[in-house]
Amino acid sequence: MRGVKRCVVNNLTHVNIFIGRNGAGKSTLLEAIYMASAWARPLDIIKGVSKFLYVVTRRRGHVDARYGWEIYSKYKDMLWFNKYINEEIQIALNFGEKKMEFRLMYSQP
Repeated sequence: MRGVKRCVVNNLTHVNIFIGRNGAGKSTLLEAIYMASAWARPLDIIKGVSKFLYVVTRRRGHVDARYGWEIYSKYKDMLWFNKYINEEIQIALNFGEKKMEFRLMYSQP
């Protein structure tokens, strides 16, 4: 996603601290985890919007994520590494023996 082509984080605990320079990908890592959590709950109950829409529009302060999928389709290329939309975004989360995989394609079949 965005500026991170590949990332593996092992041994996450209840409290984790990510340290790095500006633009290193700390927020992108957290956004990937947040987007993956949409499997369990697609809507953010605090913000009242789709988690996908929130991530896509979050860096554009003037865009209100509540407008719907037309905003998503307008800005969704911002999620792809170097905006290369021909490859799917893959997010995999492991919880002990359980593994959850999420794949996001630019255009859905």
